[in-house]
Amino acid sequence: MTNFIFDGVDASGEAMPNGIYRVEISGKNNAGANESPTPYVGSPVVSILKEGNLGDAMLKLADGRTIKASDVKQWVN
Repeated sequence: MTNFIFDGVDASGEAMPNGIYRVEISGKNNAGANESPTPYVGSPVVSILKEGNLGDAMLKLADGRTIKASDVKQWVN
């Protein structure tokens, strides 16, 4: 995994307006074939919830999503 951070500016250094942006990644593997890996988007955890009888931990994220703790691919502090 490699981390990238969007600093809010475009390639010319101009500030981008507030909004929803999409990340697309593409490239070629060692064999020269095209690949489009899945990007993962990070967000701070706002709260932790318990769901159902099994007590699955659910994470409420700052960007409005709620995900299972088991779906986290990488923790960053």
